[in-house]
Amino acid sequence: MVTISLCIIVKNEEDTIGRCLDSVQGLVDEIIIVDTGSTDQTKHIIKKYTELIYDFEWIDDFAAARNYAFSKAKMDYIFWLDADDILLEEDQEKFKLLKQNFDYSLDAVSMNYNLQVDEDGNVISSLRRNRLVKRQNHFQWVGPVHEYLEVNGNILNSDIAVTHASIHHDSERNLRIYEIRLNRGEEFSPRDLFYYANELFDHQKYTEAISYYTRFLDSHKGWVEDNISACVSLADCFHYIDDLGREFQSLVRSFEFEAPRAEVCCRLGYYFIKKNQPVQAVFWYKLATNLEKSKNIWGRLNHACWTWLPHLMLCNCYKELGNIELAIFHNNEAARFIPEHPSINENNQILHSLLEKKKLAKKAEIWSKKTKEVDETSHILKKRRSEKFNITFILNHSNLCGGVKSVLEYSNCLVNRGHIVNIVCHDPEPQWMELDANYIQVPANIPFVECIPNTDIIITTYWRQLIDCYELNIAPVIHFEQGDTYIFEFENLEESMKEEILSHWTVPIPIIAVSKELAKQIDRKFRRKPYVIPYALNENIFFPRPKGQSRNECSIVMFVGPEQWAFKGIPDIIDSIKIVKEKGYNIEPIWVTQFTPESEFAGTVYVSPTQEQLGNLYRKADIYICGSHYESFGLPVLEAMTCGCAVVSTRNVGVMEYAEHKGNCLLTNIGDPNDLAEAIMELLDDQQKTNSLVEAGYQTAENFKMEQVIDQFEKFINGVIHCKVHS
Repeated sequence: MVTISLCIIVKNEEDTIGRCLDSVQGLVDEIIIVDTGSTDQTKHIIKKYTELIYDFEWIDDFAAARNYAFSKAKMDYIFWLDADDILLEEDQEKFKLLKQNFDYSLDAVSMNYNLQVDEDGNVISSLRRNRLVKRQNHFQWVGPVHEYLEVNGNILNSDIAVTHASIHHDSERNLRIYEIRLNRGEEFSPRDLFYYANELFDHQKYTEAISYYTRFLDSHKGWVEDNISACVSLADCFHYIDDLGREFQSLVRSFEFEAPRAEVCCRLGYYFIKKNQPVQAVFWYKLATNLEKSKNIWGRLNHACWTWLPHLMLCNCYKELGNIELAIFHNNEAARFIPEHPSINENNQILHSLLEKKKLAKKAEIWSKKTKEVDETSHILKKRRSEKFNITFILNHSNLCGGVKSVLEYSNCLVNRGHIVNIVCHDPEPQWMELDANYIQVPANIPFVECIPNTDIIITTYWRQLIDCYELNIAPVIHFEQGDTYIFEFENLEESMKEEILSHWTVPIPIIAVSKELAKQIDRKFRRKPYVIPYALNENIFFPRPKGQSRNECSIVMFVGPEQWAFKGIPDIIDSIKIVKEKGYNIEPIWVTQFTPESEFAGTVYVSPTQEQLGNLYRKADIYICGSHYESFGLPVLEAMTCGCAVVSTRNVGVMEYAEHKGNCLLTNIGDPNDLAEAIMELLDDQQKTNSLVEAGYQTAENFKMEQVIDQFEKFINGVIHCKVHS
């Protein structure tokens, strides 16, 4: 069997040398170590593996030290490593097979040199080096720094890999050696010019590096691998000094030496990305994906450029160009190499979302042509009492709020008129209100459209339901819009969210809005013209306090809404109450909220009372306060008026639907606790004015009777079914 000498030169390698020698145990027949001046435990560790330790006085010449090590070898072939190199287990097995079946006609065996691996052990960067050479050929090392082994003859390119596993590195050493040689007036070979330029580049001395890379390339005597590498590094230098023209020229110059490599193509792609020219970038990244990696490449390989990187960059380019399908294709191609990479998963989520939006945009373009006809037709629907229908409402949630309460109220009224009413929702059936309709709770993991029963009409209540219900195509659809916050805050949304919302609003179905102001908002933002049917009051729950009911000794002021909903202005109300108390007024605050408050409150809190309890609280209170920044209609204010409260409210658009300053309420500036406090104190000081507002509030409430509103709702449903405005 062939015999092998291992030769290594070392200096202060106590952290790595043991690991290196462990990885070649049993593979070599002698270990020769040349020490160039260690002052740590390196020699002590080496003695556990070999007695063949030789001292060599360091003369700033790596080739001289390696040649000295080679001169001490006695076996058939010489294998060389650095102290921070190792052979992994799979490569140890390959080495054993090579040794067992060795061909003595070989002059040398080259091996891959894995310079970088990722956390999963995948090779990121590698090159090929002659590692095992015939001793009797007396091959010599050349070059004081970045030395190379001058080899010729019969060379086997094996698949064995040596892995570089560096722990520390003297980053100044090589540069220092080159500068000493320069100061001595030594003439540099082309190889010296190249490696000195690399050292300058690594130390960010880009202008000097440019000079030496240029001298090296202009010599026309460099090795092809070094020429290509120099062109790429030269381009990087020009990039860092912001010379884009010469950056491009340097990359293209690499084609003088060999056909395009994937590394250069990816670098050109990056160049055009930085110039915001994705079309040109696509050309170079696509070229990289089509190249076949030659086994004869000895220079440094960036494996990412030959595998996943160009696909991932093509994904980004196509995403920017709006070709989502191709972006998804290339993201999937990249995933074949790096399936767990965070960018892959992130791209999947973003791209599939963009693809859905792209599909929505196409549908919206078709639907938008029909919306005008639908909006115009919905205003001239038949005004007659309807037949008995099967009606299905879709709820987004079942939490206590004005919108959900209205749907439940209308459902009960429609049931009482003989209709079959279904309510479909993911949330449990609400317990805060009795319900006569059929409540269908859909499991969270099942789309609600899969649970819609046979029905004559579907009534949606949230924008995300529009497309699914319309495309279900089992019945006409109406959208009952009650003024979700996104309508009032639309300008502040991200552009992608705006686009998605706008796409849903192009679905050609009739729309009901609960107020004229809300209809204006919808027309202005979504170019749709809703039919207005205002909110109604349940007279069995919200009715005037008994005549002659004695007033409270301590005036009760009441407000409704959770502090978690910023638009309700609850902090403004609480501040106004503090101001009133600080002025010496004796008041008892009551706060009705859907969720337990997080803030401290000097008063009584009622969390999610029943509707009957809410009506009684209104009738108990003297003054009702509304601090909302916006509302679509302002139902709690109307409920309070109906029950006999004197109202103080901000001038929000929903309340302005029916409010008259100093007529049926006092109106204040939005977001102004002091103004609210002044209005409250004005009523506390003037009982006659309070009584006047209460009486006017009763009159206002007469215009919002449930029977009147349900008549309109019922006729609208009938008209949509018979006029087929949904088609």
